[in-house]
Amino acid sequence: MRVSIFTASTLVALAQAAPTYLATRFNSAVPDISKRSGELAKRFTVVGGGQIYIPIFDQWNAIPDKSNHLKDITLDSYDQFACADACTATEGGISFDIFNIKNSTGAEQTICSIYSIGISKRTATTPVYGDKSTKVYNSSGYLKKSFQVTIEGWRATCYGSASIQPPPGANTFLGSSFNLPSETQCVDKCKTVTEENSQNPSQNGTYKACNMANFYDIYKNGVYAGNVCNLYTVQYTQGLASSYDEYKDGVLVSKGESCGWYREQPVGDKDGIVTVPKA
Repeated sequence: MRVSIFTASTLVALAQAAPTYLATRFNSAVPDISKRSGELAKRFTVVGGGQIYIPIFDQWNAIPDKSNHLKDITLDSYDQFACADACTATEGGISFDIFNIKNSTGAEQTICSIYSIGISKRTATTPVYGDKSTKVYNSSGYLKKSFQVTIEGWRATCYGSASIQPPPGANTFLGSSFNLPSETQCVDKCKTVTEENSQNPSQNGTYKACNMANFYDIYKNGVYAGNVCNLYTVQYTQGLASSYDEYKDGVLVSKGESCGWYREQPVGDKDGIVTVPKA
């Protein structure tokens, strides 16, 4: 149900003609957020047709099944802006997956798939496109920001397939919780830790407040294995979302649907330390 016409090549030409074009379409308060070559573009929030899309997963080797699938578009290049434009222009479009395919002859294409539901890395389990000889790679999923969970008093920034990695020696970690029902419960944990710490200040009359929660899903060899909620005293920027895949005892552990939740009004000083008023 396409309602407007565009070509990916036109968008690419515009980007080449005006270097600021891509920058203006990125919602990028933090500049370089990527630690892996070729990842920068796919991990930024993108804008298409006036809609903001948040990264859900990237660099995956599979795509969602065809449930609630609306359409596929062949693109001239790996252009997530063109895919976002197409999703916005498609009636009922909520999320999209942009990915590359390669068939048995080595021929490659970029496909933009549009869905009427919010896709996730958990639903992206199909490693082929069309027939078994056409492999999928560089699969990246995005969701309309308007369909993201909202939590009063908190704002979210999403990182795709990476979690926050604090600087070496940082004493900001407040603990982890596992397999919570949703990001709302993760934020509740952050608030609970702050309240508990306030009731038990240190001898010097201070306590640590939780100002950030990083909630994300975990996958083991591509199979969903639960979620993690990490709590921090400070509000780390998107640039520190640099913890990606890793092998543990021969098992590939990867991440998806990673978002940081930040207090709109941080508690404590710049390090999240609160001084209790003297009686």
